[in-house]
Amino acid sequence: MHDIHPVALFRYSVLGPLVSRAQLQRGELKATLRELAERHYDIPGSGSSRLSEKTIEAWYYTWLRGGIEALEPKARFGPGTIEDRPPDPGGDPGDQARESAPFHRPDLPPARAPWQGG
Repeated sequence: MHDIHPVALFRYSVLGPLVSRAQLQRGELKATLRELAERHYDIPGSGSSRLSEKTIEAWYYTWLRGGIEALEPKARFGPGTIEDRPPDPGGDPGDQARESAPFHRPDLPPARAPWQGG
């Protein structure tokens, strides 16, 4: 057995009142989610102390499908994430955006917002 990620342990601890039950009665899931969302938590790596019902519910169904290992955080990839961005060459940050834009016209100067002048 491998070490369990601290975030997975935190999520599992939040789910404690749900995962410790063999079976939930009708309406009990929603009521318990509401109660859990009203609590304050010491969330690892976050300045926030609250969790939404939807977040807790998502963790619950994730746990049902894959156990505690499924509660481990996943690496994020795709538009807007650090992994998606190439290293900064040190130039103007706008250069890269202008060059990768599908509407880029090298024969025209870059557009300026009215407050930038020019």
